[in-house]
Amino acid sequence: MILNIALVDFGVMLILEHVIRSLSEYTSILENSLRRTNRVVLFRGQNMDWPLIPQIGRVSLHKARAREEEYMLRDFFTYARSHLRKEDLTKLEKLSIAQHYGVPTRLLDWTEDPLTALYFATNDGPKSIASGVVWTFSFEINHPIILNPSRNFDPFQDNQFWAYRPDHLITRQYSQSAWFTIHPLTQRKGKYLDFEEIDDASIRVDKFIIPPSGKGFIAGVLRDFGINKYSIFGDLDSLGQSVFARRSRYM
Repeated sequence: MILNIALVDFGVMLILEHVIRSLSEYTSILENSLRRTNRVVLFRGQNMDWPLIPQIGRVSLHKARAREEEYMLRDFFTYARSHLRKEDLTKLEKLSIAQHYGVPTRLLDWTEDPLTALYFATNDGPKSIASGVVWTFSFEINHPIILNPSRNFDPFQDNQFWAYRPDHLITRQYSQSAWFTIHPLTQRKGKYLDFEEIDDASIRVDKFIIPPSGKGFIAGVLRDFGINKYSIFGDLDSLGQSVFARRSRYM
């Protein structure tokens, strides 16, 4: 097995970049170089190689982003309450739920499951012309960036970078083994903190690049292993789509 590995600059850190074309290459690297008994290891899959900035920092808004973020959260929960089991939600819990349903927030999605991340990196179809990416982010299990929020924690007022594992308030948080990083709004031109700006030598970041030619093959292997839209999202829409996708292979 020939692996393509490069050491590249990533803000104030150096990271390892791995080019992979199969599931076996991916798991081999994880087994040999990323396993840490005393570390939390998180994964993030992207079907394109964009910066590690939360969605609210990548979209164009007419007004101040922080204000728009709160407005969108308010609008989302005006209609979402009837779909939720818990009523007395904190601001951070509301953000974590809205993030899973497409509302741009200051949260960036991560997962403890490397195959879930690989699914998101390869799920855009065989005709994709962009490379997929899986990021890994690891830190000591007692690292101070791990947030244990009180009910009064206000993510809109706090100015720290955090790693946060939410309670499983919705199915997607459970099925995706969800974590988030919380990116504060900085004073510099109203931008949300970029992952590359984190200055901490104890944090390790790796990057797996999946060329377009390898995405379809890896996505097919994941389907054969039961990693599909239903296993990721866990709702009836995704179940119907997964059933049709599985049967259409034989039509």
